[in-house]
Amino acid sequence: MLELVREGRAIAFSRDAMESSGQMDKVHVSPLVWAPKANKIKGRTCMHLSKASKNFPSVNESIDVARSERLYPKPSLPLLPDVAEMACRQRDACGGAHLSGATVDVSSA
Repeated sequence: MLELVREGRAIAFSRDAMESSGQMDKVHVSPLVWAPKANKIKGRTCMHLSKASKNFPSVNESIDVARSERLYPKPSLPLLPDVAEMACRQRDACGGAHLSGATVDVSSA
């Protein structure tokens, strides 16, 4: 977090400053936890958004699940036959041009 503050990408206030200014009851507080990350010394900081506070429900409780599922239906992941069919369609659409493919590493997404 300190690195984000130093880079100007975050602002940090002490709890004492928030309480003394009377602003603490207007802030949703979610615990932060540090998690290790493969091949990264610094790891990563994660927010625990399921944590409710005295004044606010958790971020997850604030979601309209039914509406969210209507707006963002779960995608169906393609199976190998689907991928093969897509490749054949692409081949046919390109009129015999040489095609190549690749894989994408999404482990850091």
